[in-house]
Amino acid sequence: MVTINEIYNSEEKKGTYFFSKDTMRFFNQKFSDFKVIENQGKEYIIAPSVMDFGIMFTVREWKNETLEMVKDDTKENIIKLYQES
Repeated sequence: MVTINEIYNSEEKKGTYFFSKDTMRFFNQKFSDFKVIENQGKEYIIAPSVMDFGIMFTVREWKNETLEMVKDDTKENIIKLYQES
C-alpha cells in the first residue's frame, strides 16, 4: 500500500497545491490528519476538516499517480472505514 509520504512527494514533484500550507490552512488541516485507506483494491486518502458549520472530509482516490475526486457513495464508504479505524 502506498504511504501518505509517497503521495505527498509525488504531488510535490508535480507542483500541485493539494498539500500546500495555504490549502491545508484553508481547510483547517495538518499533514498528520491525512490517512491512507485501502478498500476493494483501491487506495484513498482521507482527512477531516473542522469548519464553522461542522466536520467535512477530504477524500481522494490515488489512481495512476494522481489524486482523483470520488463519487458521493464511495466517499461515504471511505468515511465510515476511517471512523471505524
